[in-house]
Amino acid sequence: MGLKPPVSKEKGRKLDSWKEIADYLDRDVRSVQRWVRSRGLPIYRLPGSKIGGVFAYSAELDEWVHSRRERQAEDWTAENASAQTDSQALAPIAPSRPQAENDLPVKRAIPGRRVILPLLGGVLLLFLVVAVAVHRGGRPTKAPSARIMLAVLPFQNLSGDPTQEYFADGLTEEMITDLGKLNPQAMGVIARTSAMKYKNSKEDVAQIARTLGVGYVLEGSVRRAGNEARISAQLIQASDQSHLWAQNYQRDVKDILSVQADVARAIADKVQVKLDPQQQTRVADAKPANPQAYDDYLEGLYARNERTVASITKGAEFFQRAVEQDPNYAAAYAAMAQCYTLLGLNRVPNRQELLAKAKTAALRAVELDDASAEAHVALGGVRVIADFDWPGAEAEFKRAIELNPNNAQAHHWYANLYLDPQGSYEEAITEMQQAQRLDPLSLIINTDLGYAYYVAGREDEASNQFRKVMQMDPNFEPALYDVSQLYRNHKNGDAAWQILMRELQISGQALLLAKMEAIYARAGYRGIQQETAASEGTFGLPGYRKSVWDAVLAYAYLDDREQAISYLEKAYQERNPGILYLRCDPLWSNLRSDPRFRELERKVGVLQ
Repeated sequence: MGLKPPVSKEKGRKLDSWKEIADYLDRDVRSVQRWVRSRGLPIYRLPGSKIGGVFAYSAELDEWVHSRRERQAEDWTAENASAQTDSQALAPIAPSRPQAENDLPVKRAIPGRRVILPLLGGVLLLFLVVAVAVHRGGRPTKAPSARIMLAVLPFQNLSGDPTQEYFADGLTEEMITDLGKLNPQAMGVIARTSAMKYKNSKEDVAQIARTLGVGYVLEGSVRRAGNEARISAQLIQASDQSHLWAQNYQRDVKDILSVQADVARAIADKVQVKLDPQQQTRVADAKPANPQAYDDYLEGLYARNERTVASITKGAEFFQRAVEQDPNYAAAYAAMAQCYTLLGLNRVPNRQELLAKAKTAALRAVELDDASAEAHVALGGVRVIADFDWPGAEAEFKRAIELNPNNAQAHHWYANLYLDPQGSYEEAITEMQQAQRLDPLSLIINTDLGYAYYVAGREDEASNQFRKVMQMDPNFEPALYDVSQLYRNHKNGDAAWQILMRELQISGQALLLAKMEAIYARAGYRGIQQETAASEGTFGLPGYRKSVWDAVLAYAYLDDREQAISYLEKAYQERNPGILYLRCDPLWSNLRSDPRFRELERKVGVLQ
């Protein structure tokens, strides 16, 4: 940006920041900064300022827009003289605006073994808006022989209203889902959890693409007012940051699904992904959405993705409102089922009631849309956790992967909820690695890959994988839990105590930590397990009671076979998710010869 501001020319209004400039151009800041480098957008830096100190003049921006349009019109005419353009029936954009160029504080309970909420976290870009479209210059590149990989970056909320963040995030997640189903054999799409790491990021697109392992990036913005929304989207080739396609839409919310279909078709064309007749029919089959139901659905996604017990409960309530508005809303039923399943995996008193609700919602979702991978994933989870129906769960997970091989959660839950418990360790590792490729920054997927190595007896790889998760987030409780179990299994009480201290610090349980520190100083880690196993099990704290699973772990560490099996029976009765891992977890090595333990394995359905 070595430009000097003009002296004699009429400059128009002065714009004094990146945000002002971006708002004037009706774009996000990241796109405007890229245009300065790649398209010669006339921006000036204040003398002696850092990169944030910039300004521009409205008249010069208008002139730049006009010149770009003329150039693009010439290119378009030359290259597409006989083509039918999408913009023929669309309203023009005002001449002063350019067209776009272009996974808990509680312990988690992911599938089974421990109480966790997977911080998974994909928010798709739906696009509601009467299309004001301009196909950007840039010919489609030749499709590589390997599968194309695409990332959808979080759409920016340009509404000027922070309460509309749910809408922008929801659009992102929905577009990720739609693009993932487009032609999964030819194109992979990075999952929501990894994509959302780049919300409001200033990181260069090329670097993001390298981190995520993709060749293309879709980014954009949304500006909503009432039931009308204006959405801009642009497809970027990561290798040279060239813009292959861009379009604006301005639609009523009820027409948003048709806009998603338009975007999917355009991207398939630009990256040369062929759609068979069935895929073309699926993309074209976009029915009008019920605006209120759709809005409740996006609110539910936003709440669910915060991954706390309270937010997931709130998400389930929004999904319930959505299906009340639209009783045939399969996606809302599938999302509701997932919420109830996640809640049932945590330390809650009404687990079986929640799992029953999850099953009802999942069955309804499959009934309404048997082609929904999300519905089959949800039903597979319920079949395992609530019913110990292993053949049924396997069928659901395989059906989900068949429908959408880009669904990271399908690979994840199939590996962690079915293959690991059934002792298919190498296959579980393969599925977890596929989930990781689709969602490389997901903490819970990376953690459960470590667990898959652990139960397979590959402890060095497990330790390395857990170390990677700690580098990503040293306070991620599910990973801390798994590491502590590894230490417990080797009777390394001192190391396990260090992990336990960190978990209590993270969760803010200062009083419990103080009590445990006193016990550890007097009797070591074994003393803590003895206090946990004690019948009163309160640590002298009012309102604190050990859970059944706390007791199971304590008695197992103390090698008290009688009490360990007794509490495992109770865990089985209450459908504690940890019971799923009787066959695979090394924690139970000392109990496997006991006939009562073998009977438990039989009842759970994991007997070798």
